[in-house]
Amino acid sequence: MRGYEIILIADPEITEDEITSITNKLTETITHVQGRMVKVEKWGKRKLSHRVKKSPKGYYVIFYFMAPPNGMKEIERTLRYNEKILRYQTILTGVAPVGVETEEQPLPAEKVVSPEEALSPPEDTV
Repeated sequence: MRGYEIILIADPEITEDEITSITNKLTETITHVQGRMVKVEKWGKRKLSHRVKKSPKGYYVIFYFMAPPNGMKEIERTLRYNEKILRYQTILTGVAPVGVETEEQPLPAEKVVSPEEALSPPEDTV
């Protein structure tokens, strides 16, 4: 399983019951595809940098979860067909959040690069 986060922006006129309904539906979909919810953060109403569907504000909700890659189509389909959701973005974090076991193997020690090595140019190009 891989770690994902979904940031969604809902209609600012949405009620708290409708937000709960959206979060419950998405949680059900994630568990249906053999995924695991890690955390849900409700950020509330915030001003958007530009209007989305003629709305200057939106209600932000962020989901952190683990899911198999083949289940993401079903999860995004659930979001796409909800008219109260203005926008959403799925981000692959690639690693499991702290406290969640994964089935993936860690990288071998010789493939791990320190941040200093990653920023410095290769020796042969200098």
